[in-house]
Amino acid sequence: MKVRLGFLLLIIFVMLFCSCKKNNKTFEENNDKEILEALRQEMMSYVIPVEKEVYFLEKTPKKVNYIAPKNKDKLASKYREYLLKVLQSIFTEDRISDLIVTIKLDNINLENFDEEIPIDSNAYRIIVSVNIDGKYEFKYDEKNRFIILPDGSRERKYIPISDNELIKTEAIIQDIIGNANIIVTNIRFDRTGQFIAEDTAYFKQ
Repeated sequence: MKVRLGFLLLIIFVMLFCSCKKNNKTFEENNDKEILEALRQEMMSYVIPVEKEVYFLEKTPKKVNYIAPKNKDKLASKYREYLLKVLQSIFTEDRISDLIVTIKLDNINLENFDEEIPIDSNAYRIIVSVNIDGKYEFKYDEKNRFIILPDGSRERKYIPISDNELIKTEAIIQDIIGNANIIVTNIRFDRTGQFIAEDTAYFKQ
């Protein structure tokens, strides 16, 4: 009897695992790979890889990425475009706001457009900041009906982004861009107009 019960539980576990795996698609499976690859290629077109002799404990050749100052704004724009697609796929489009990507070149004579700056040098900094909204859930009474507020709207509960989600988001951005100063903030967006329109449409049904 115990053997049969154990075998049955194993089958249920395998079925649940397969179901979760099937529904938990990666970002690239849910999005257009060609668009992302085109963005990657365009980003890399502004970067010049050069093989240099780097001295550590021994002489070892190392690929160092360089960028010309005239290309920094174009590269920042492509970084932003790429990041926006990734973040919108995770949080939905309407929850991302004020995504800013800035590339700063400190102590560099920008009049010399032929000068190339090592991306991993102290002179080259990428700054990323983005605001992300939490999400809302409807509130229900004991009979599983919408709770209606005195103004006639449906009551909603705001769920902020957890600290763990913010840390994961920073890690995703870091993985895409590399070494960067990243500020990810949970901001509660004003959705008054959106909720009025949604409730008006719902009660007209």
